[in-house]
Parts: sequence; C-alpha cells; structure tokens
Amino acid sequence: MGGHDEPESPVTTNQNDRSRSTGIPNLTEYLNYGGYPRVILSEGQEEKRQVMREIYTSYVDRDISGLLRLSRPDAFRKTLALLASQIGQLLNMTTLSGQAGISAPTLKNYLYYAEKTFSIALVQPYFRNLQKEITKAPTPYFVDLGLRNLVLNKWGMLTEANDLGFVFQNLVYHLLCAKHPGMPVKYWRTVGKAKVDFVVEDASRGGIFPVEVKFGALRQPAVTRSLRSFIEKYQPQEAWVVNMSLDHKLQIGATSVRFVPLYALL
Repeated sequence: MGGHDEPESPVTTNQNDRSRSTGIPNLTEYLNYGGYPRVILSEGQEEKRQVMREIYTSYVDRDISGLLRLSRPDAFRKTLALLASQIGQLLNMTTLSGQAGISAPTLKNYLYYAEKTFSIALVQPYFRNLQKEITKAPTPYFVDLGLRNLVLNKWGMLTEANDLGFVFQNLVYHLLCAKHPGMPVKYWRTVGKAKVDFVVEDASRGGIFPVEVKFGALRQPAVTRSLRSFIEKYQPQEAWVVNMSLDHKLQIGATSVRFVPLYALL
C-alpha cells in the first residue's frame, strides 16, 4: 500500500525451518496475522490488531480517499470486506456492486485502485475454448492475509479447516508468483464446473502447468477428476498438487504429476 509498509515475503526463513518439521504453528500464525513487518514485530494479539487497524485506517482514509476522492469511504470498506469473503471464488460484478451498494463503474474503479495500491490481486481465467471455459470472471486474493482477516472481523480467529482452506490457497498464490516472477498466474474453470486453482504460464515447463491446492496432510497421492480433465485437454509437461506434507510423483500419460509439500515452495 502506498506510503506504508509493504507486505513481507509470505514466509520467513524461521517459518520455513519449522514448517518442515511441524508445519502448523507458524503457518497458522501467518495465515491469521499476515506479513506486515510492523505487525510481525508487535507483541501479543491485541497489539498486532491495533497496528493492523492503524495500517488499514490510514490506507482507506489517506491513500484511497486521496486517490479516489471518496465521498463514501464506508462503501470502499464494504467492497473490501465482500472481496475478503470471496477469495479464490469467481466474482460476479453485478452481484458484487449490488451488495456493496455502488454502481458498476464505481466498483470497477475501486477494484482498479485496490490492485494498484497492492491490497488485492485479481486473477484472470486461462482459456482456449470460448464456449466451454470461463473467460471473464476474475478471482480475488489479498496481498496481505492479516488485512483480509481484519476487514472480515476474523483477526486471529482462523483455526478450522473450512476457514483456513481458501486462506491457504491465497498463500500458495503468492508463493507461486514469487517463485515464477513475471509469469502470469491464472485459474481454469469450465462451464461444466471442472476447475483447477492455478495455471502458471511458464515456458521452461512447456508453456503452462496447472496447480491444485489441498489444505491438509495428504497420506496418499490422488488426482482429482478436474485436474485429470485439464491434463487430458492440454497435456502439460508437469502438474502440481500443493499440500501440507506429501512429496510424491506419478505419471499420467506424458504429464509428470508432482505432489509438492508447502515447504518446497518457501
């Protein structure tokens, strides 16, 4: 965000070390509090919350209000909260503008500046078939997970798998971007509901490779029907299944499917 601390890299070296052995403690803390340096260096949940609230308030009241000359900062806050509740999901712009109580052009403006000020990222669809694949709707992710949780009033409260699943997916998105700088990271959906969380356009891996995210410690390698569908259609050299701990490889036709533990991305 302009004029404030930029988010740190998604995971520190210390978090990397502990993720290899136990995985959960530091990861859960990061998924709850995010990576702003001032927040990480604060002691205790309440101090962290206060620092994050100061960053957020300054962002909306100074940065965004100055850029957009907002007459209704509450409408921008509501838009951010709605986006925070929909990370990793398809955005319906008509529905979103109605929920936020703003016009479609205003929503488009809000989204543009939210991206430009590094609070969100809008991931675009990967497609080649205009009739059978989703071609327009973006999926939102937050640049800092602490900010996402604050605007949803879930600060420090994420403990259940249902809460952590999409937040974990948000983290993996940023790790993929960091590992493949300058390379587009998209998602894939079909009108028949098949889906792959991410598609990385990487010439060094034959052009594209799909990435499926599984929050949990997989015990056995299993490839979903959706990922198999993508592999059959596009025949990439590689496909990844990012998970908490399983490190494994298997072959589907010409595609090497790698089960990638989170620590391998850090």
